[in-house]
Amino acid sequence: WGFHGGNLRMKRKPKQGTDESFSNVDEESTIHRKKRNRTPSNQRVGKMLKREMDLKEIASLGLCKPPTEYRLEDSGMRVPPPVVRVLRSAVKGRWCGKTLGWVMSNEFFEGDP
Repeated sequence: WGFHGGNLRMKRKPKQGTDESFSNVDEESTIHRKKRNRTPSNQRVGKMLKREMDLKEIASLGLCKPPTEYRLEDSGMRVPPPVVRVLRSAVKGRWCGKTLGWVMSNEFFEGDP
């Protein structure tokens, strides 16, 4: 592993021809590394805000009911209500006014389809 951690291994490695063992390493020779004080990923501010927004969206769409609410009585099939969302994205200016098929065939495929 190159330089990373080699210093500690070299101090613990017994020299050839001697009767030293690994247990004779004094505590002062070991390297103490700083422990990072970082909050767990599920408790970070950005993740907590996203979780709150997701819960608000689920409640506003009415998807927080139990699965039995969305079952058809005659077949028992689960049919949740449709969800309508507005999704936005940025596109290149030359794509404006073109069909999706035109953009896909002219921009992303090489050669004959």
